[in-house]
Amino acid sequence: MKLAILGATSQIAKDLIIRLSKNQKVILHLYSRNAENVSAWLLSFNNHSGYKSSNIDYFDHNYKYDAIINFVGAGDPEKIKEMGSEIIDITYKYDDLVIKYLKKNSNCKYVFISSGAVYGDVFSDKDSLRTHSRFHIDNNGSDFYGLAKFYSEIRHRSLSSLKIYDLRVFGYFSSSQNIESRFILSDMCRAVRDDEVFVTTSKEMVRDYIHPDDFHTLITSILANGIDNCALDCYSLCPINKKDLVKTMHDEFGMKYLITDLDDINIPKNDRIYYYSKNKKAFQLVGFIPQYSSKDAIVSEMRKIINFK
Repeated sequence: MKLAILGATSQIAKDLIIRLSKNQKVILHLYSRNAENVSAWLLSFNNHSGYKSSNIDYFDHNYKYDAIINFVGAGDPEKIKEMGSEIIDITYKYDDLVIKYLKKNSNCKYVFISSGAVYGDVFSDKDSLRTHSRFHIDNNGSDFYGLAKFYSEIRHRSLSSLKIYDLRVFGYFSSSQNIESRFILSDMCRAVRDDEVFVTTSKEMVRDYIHPDDFHTLITSILANGIDNCALDCYSLCPINKKDLVKTMHDEFGMKYLITDLDDINIPKNDRIYYYSKNKKAFQLVGFIPQYSSKDAIVSEMRKIINFK
């Protein structure tokens, strides 16, 4: 299989590349805005000098790819937030690049890495079925990322004759992630590493983290099946709430913690309380059954990060 990956510098893309590299039948062409760094990284992990690394602005429209995976915009949440509305233009630019290619190469499959954010503001309700999207028209400045994905998906569904598959990632955690970024798992990891107290509130929170191996399985299942143009949600065997997450980190890694309801503590704010999917279409269409729960994924990957014995 001749496979192009756009946005090859993102960590989730790199995790997938490592797993795909074990299949000698897969030929990878990696596109990014820093081709030299990607080439150096390829050599560092397993001497895959045979893979081609190119600047994303020099995408080869003449090469016959079997599939394209677009990770552009699937990077650090903090960096994406700093981009503001620019993320809409960037997402469109590279999505449009692929769509123009597909119109001339209709047999090529296209996996667009989307996000649970495409649903907008539906995650404050535990009982929501997550079957529709909701955005606040007059106050969407904090959700340009979700709007960018939402617009792309609408466009993809209108191109029903093309083999486009939007894969919505809700949560993802791997041992290679940047633990200096600000989200709850990296905060917890640093607390264990630095022997500090993890401070949080008692506010409810539920997350679903897909394991890198399960993500790889889902991607390869999509590419191996002849399904029609559609969107699929990522999911683990079971989500995890904040209470169980804190307990797991304490029991498995000795994390010290303090639960408080003071308003002046420095905790990243997130209104997505129940951020996970109830849509199991991936099982119906490609037979996807995850092997890891969110708890399993966190423990297995966290052990690699902090080298806990």
